[in-house]
Amino acid sequence: ALIDLGVAVKCTRDDLPAAIFESEYSELMVKSVITLRSVSGDAASSTVDLSHCRLGRVAAGLVRALHALLEGIHSKQRVTLDLSFNEIDVLPMEVALLPNLCAVKLECNPLKYVLPRYRKSWPKLKAYLLSLRDRSQAWREQKLVIIGEEGVGKSTLIRCLPRNKGKCSCRDNLSTNGIEIQRGLQLKGAEAAEAAEKGKGAQETVWNVWDFGGQEIFSSTHLFFITLNTVYMIVFDLMMDHTALKTRVSYWMQTIKTMTDNSVSTPILLVGTHHDMVEGEEGEAKVAALVADLEREFQRQRFHGMSGVVCVSSKSGHGMGRLKAELAACAGRVSRYRESIPLSWVALFDNLSYHHVPDDVSCDGADAAPGQERLLTSSGTGGSSIYQTIRRTNPRKGVKVSQKRYSMSWEEFELQALSVGVEDAAECRRAALFLHSIGCIFYYPGHRA
Repeated sequence: ALIDLGVAVKCTRDDLPAAIFESEYSELMVKSVITLRSVSGDAASSTVDLSHCRLGRVAAGLVRALHALLEGIHSKQRVTLDLSFNEIDVLPMEVALLPNLCAVKLECNPLKYVLPRYRKSWPKLKAYLLSLRDRSQAWREQKLVIIGEEGVGKSTLIRCLPRNKGKCSCRDNLSTNGIEIQRGLQLKGAEAAEAAEKGKGAQETVWNVWDFGGQEIFSSTHLFFITLNTVYMIVFDLMMDHTALKTRVSYWMQTIKTMTDNSVSTPILLVGTHHDMVEGEEGEAKVAALVADLEREFQRQRFHGMSGVVCVSSKSGHGMGRLKAELAACAGRVSRYRESIPLSWVALFDNLSYHHVPDDVSCDGADAAPGQERLLTSSGTGGSSIYQTIRRTNPRKGVKVSQKRYSMSWEEFELQALSVGVEDAAECRRAALFLHSIGCIFYYPGHRA
């Protein structure tokens, strides 16, 4: 029996995971480890002491036992859960839902799969754990891939998207070398906000933008990054020869259609740039004719992802409001076909995206052996040469840093996934496909017996 201010709360051996009782501390556990100790007065602060127990994880059975224990405590009593000096790598979201819990002590635990910024503050960690539930119900991250010839204004267009007026300086533009990734971009402007509210509710989409370099040498490598449930923008210069323009647009439309099985959950926008250089009524008529030709050539009956043609100018801001509204509508279109996201997948995404990879991790960049699966993340160090040209932008600092790719085996990924709550190998594969589709990882499943 556990005694709290004269109230008995029974906790039997069956209420706790067997792993606890199999440790050398079994007798100590039974007698005093889960003991509610009154500290002061009738509005006492109490501690549930699970320190120094060699716990490798907070198992579901332990959470249930704690929930039953804490439910019997007076609501005004402040309870601290002491999990310090254990071997815990991750804290499940259910701990944040325990009643009457005001603090959790986690000192001297590895916390390998808890983001560093949350390790020392229970209020911050609790808020993060609760946010996993909200994010799983309304996933906000969306991958946007921008494709087009060299010099058509793709990178400049990206700089305009987060600006209210949708325009910026077009001087000193540099060619994108390989693929440039910018995380955390949010559209600004009344049209985007209105479309987002209609398409996805009050939550605003957070875009992870992949800017594909337009040089011919990179074209073959870009095929690796075409995924389902992704929004695509095929960008072209309105000043180009229209016959050559339609040939290049057709190539990318056919490529995306083939690589995504002509999926309706893969929206494609055609975007014409340099509208500010269109002169007079004759020029406008040519542009209108081009738009009509493209809409007729790539009808939705044949290209299920076709979402429209938009003409813009990064210099004047012309058409940017409509482009943002179309992008917000595309994000809503993808979300309607996306399955619900388990909490464990959200936690896995956070760890793969933001968790620090040790500098001593090495990768020889070799191809996967027959029957193996290769998985490449978007963070860390290592040497897979095909990805060394990718640059990533830190939106908080605005600094572009060339990064080498880090490659991990399927077994390593599976271990990390299971550690944050993914149930089994089959769910690991579904999680990997989801993370691949949103641009968090590159996952190429092999054929196993």
